[in-house]
Amino acid sequence: MKEPFVAIIVANYNGKSYLYKKKPILEQCLTPLLKTDYKNYRIIVADDCSTDDSLEYLRRKRKNIDLTKTEQNGKFARNNNNGIRYAIRKYNPDYIVLLSNDVIAKERNWLRKMVKLAESEESAGLIGPKLVYPNGRIQNAGIPFNTMLHTRGQTDIDRPEYSKVERMEAVVAVAVMIKRKVIDKIGLLDENFRGTFEDIDFCLRVNEAGFSIMYDGEVRLIHLHSFTNNILAKHLQNKEEGLYNEQRNCSYFILKHFNGARIVPAFIWLLMRLIVVGGGHGIVGIGNFKIEGPIIKKLGISIKAWSDSVKFYNSLERVEKR
Repeated sequence: MKEPFVAIIVANYNGKSYLYKKKPILEQCLTPLLKTDYKNYRIIVADDCSTDDSLEYLRRKRKNIDLTKTEQNGKFARNNNNGIRYAIRKYNPDYIVLLSNDVIAKERNWLRKMVKLAESEESAGLIGPKLVYPNGRIQNAGIPFNTMLHTRGQTDIDRPEYSKVERMEAVVAVAVMIKRKVIDKIGLLDENFRGTFEDIDFCLRVNEAGFSIMYDGEVRLIHLHSFTNNILAKHLQNKEEGLYNEQRNCSYFILKHFNGARIVPAFIWLLMRLIVVGGGHGIVGIGNFKIEGPIIKKLGISIKAWSDSVKFYNSLERVEKR
C-alpha cells in the first residue's frame, strides 16, 4: 500500500544567520529532516521575508527542497498559510506538518510514527509530538483539558507519563501534523492573530468541528524554544508594543471563543496574564508566582488592547452579517 503523502512546511525567518552552537538553525533543522526513514514526503520552506541569505543558501545547497515566501513580513499565521496553500496547490498532500525552523528531529522514524497514529485514529485531526529542550527536559507535552490552556511538563525531566499517546485540548504549532480533511473543513490559521494564539485558536476550531487532537508522546523532537523570537526580542525597541500585541491577541482569542458568563473568568485570566508571572510557562501555583510591574502602565496598555480588539471583532461580525 502506498504511503500517504506528507508536506512538511518549515517556517523560516533568517534561519541562516541565527546560530545555535555556531551552526545555522535552518541547516540544523533541514539536515535531519532529509534523513527521515519515511519516503513519501516533501519539504517546503516557507520564508517570511528573511533579510539574510537564507534564500540563496536554499537555492544553492538544497535543490531537493521547495521554497515559497510571503510578500510582507510579520505574521506566523500568514507565513504558514502561504506554505499550506503552496503544498495543496502543487502536491495535494494527505497530511501537512508545520515545523518551526528551530525544531530538530534527530529520530529518523518520527514522521513514520506520527503518520501511523494519524492513520489508526479515524477521529484524529491534529497530532502534536513531545517537545524537549536540547538538554532533554520537557518543553511541551501537550495542553490537557481544563488547565486554562497551560502546557504540561515544562522544565520537568522526561518521565514515562509524558511518553503516552493521549487526547488533548490543544498542542502547539511549533511542530504539528494536520490531516488534509481538517483544512478542507475549517480552513487555515486565522491571520488576524499577530504571532500568538493562532495555534490554540486553530486547535479549538478543530475540536469544535468534531475532530480529536492527539498528543504523541512516542515522538520526541528537540525545540530550541522560540529561538528566533527571543533573538528578535533583544532588538525590540518598543517593549510596550510587544505587550500591546500580546494582550490584543489574547483579547481577540477570548472574544472568539468565550461568550456569556464564560467571558468573566476568561477576562480575569487576561488580567492575570498581565500582572502575574508564574514558573513553568505561566502556570501559577502556591509559591510559584510573582507580581510584575509597572502594573498601572501595563493595565492601561491592556485596556487599550481590549478596547481595540472589541472594535475589531465587532467590525468582523458586521462584515459576516452582510
